[in-house]
Amino acid sequence: MKKYLIFLTFLFIQNVKSQNAEQSNPIHQKVYEYEDIQVKPKFPGGMEKFYKFIEANYKKPDEAKDVSGPVSVIFIVDINGFITYIELRKDIGYKTGKELIRTINNSPRWLPGEQDGYHVKTKIKFTFNVK
Repeated sequence: MKKYLIFLTFLFIQNVKSQNAEQSNPIHQKVYEYEDIQVKPKFPGGMEKFYKFIEANYKKPDEAKDVSGPVSVIFIVDINGFITYIELRKDIGYKTGKELIRTINNSPRWLPGEQDGYHVKTKIKFTFNVK
């Protein structure tokens, strides 16, 4: 029984060490520009589906009923396909940027980008025209 317990403890420690080693890999820490990576991150169904997702889920704020124009953000798709960071770059006001951030945060998981066979964090620039 004692040998069995020691063996399980060894396996557990080995598993924890291997997970930490992968996350500390420098390629996982760097944020790559969308244009610079070999395999681009992909929304399930492609960018056309992403635009449709945004259009279907974006709720124009009441304050912005007579306003239209572009709202731009930068977001990061992490190594697991989750959106981890969104920065508002251009806003037309009236809570339009805040609503775009909310909508993007609710998007499904993406397929992550890849560089040299590794999943990588990728920065994506996105503009949505509020109508």
